Amino acid sequence: MAAGAKMHEDEADTDEALVAALIRAQFPRWARLPVSRVVSAGTDNAMYRLGHDLVVRLPRIPGAAADVAKEHRWLPHLAPHLPLDVPEPLGRGVAGEGFPHPWSVYRWLDGENLFDEPVADLHETAVALGRFVAALRGVDAAGAPASFRGGPVATRDEGVRAAIRDLGADGTHDAAALGRPVEPTLVTAGRPGRVRASFGTVVDVPGRWDPSSADAVVVLGGGYRKRDGAGVWAEIGKGTLPQALRRAARPGPTVVGVCTGVFILHAAGLLDGRPCTTHVRAKQDLRDLGHDVRDARVVDDGDLVCAGGVSSGIDAALWLLERELGAEAASGVEALLEFERRGTVLRTAR
Repeated sequence: MAAGAKMHEDEADTDEALVAALIRAQFPRWARLPVSRVVSAGTDNAMYRLGHDLVVRLPRIPGAAADVAKEHRWLPHLAPHLPLDVPEPLGRGVAGEGFPHPWSVYRWLDGENLFDEPVADLHETAVALGRFVAALRGVDAAGAPASFRGGPVATRDEGVRAAIRDLGADGTHDAAALGRPVEPTLVTAGRPGRVRASFGTVVDVPGRWDPSSADAVVVLGGGYRKRDGAGVWAEIGKGTLPQALRRAARPGPTVVGVCTGVFILHAAGLLDGRPCTTHVRAKQDLRDLGHDVRDARVVDDGDLVCAGGVSSGIDAALWLLERELGAEAASGVEALLEFERRGTVLRTAR
């Protein structure tokens, strides 16, 4: 954002001179430190470096001013329990020098802007982020204020669907206008309820799977390295999901295995004599089971589609949109996700 530009009609004026005046008046021990604006797209706060080690954070709008008290109360409580550094409050300022809101001084955290310096190792970053979220969920938060962004994902369903309809209101990428509606549904072969993922994410699963009502069923992986915990091996051991997949009428739904979810398809007997793929670290294990494993991100064998790990699942989803609804629908969703497919789909069905 350009220096001096405003994002909100009720945004307070800020600049280096104001920050210097606030520091001189309220924190004179830092008065000799240089002040410089931090270029940021943050919508709630403006930030200014204070010397080398500090940063001043000024709420842009009245609605963000209430966060100052929360941050000074809860950041010191959370920090000792988290595996990554979080902002450390060092000073709490009050309105003055013409600035109308409370404000803060924090210790500066060095780092790179992901938009300018994308991470080199997405897997390592995902693991670190997952550990952070898991640790955060484990902290005693009794008495903490509710987050307006928090809550089960299912509570956002209606709003998300409305936003999708609005984005496709001109019919350009309307799946129904192209022939068939697309209605994704989370289902289970057991009783509906809540599923807790390995890093603590809670997902509400509202319904049971009815093969007769689905054009495609996607089977995900997870927990592959933990033979004694929740994950694909536990599901294979219980047998409920493999049996349900095995009983699905043929010709029936297209079955899609993503990552190590392909091993559940193996347990259901759906891979016999058919080309497939899985996560790169599990391919040899699948070959050792006697299967025709191909080195491709997505393998399409008609009513059986397999995808490799992580982002390969997005490739598979976009390919199914293209196969069933046409290239225009797939390209529209690809643009909306800002995701570019990699490689080519190996089509083996004749």
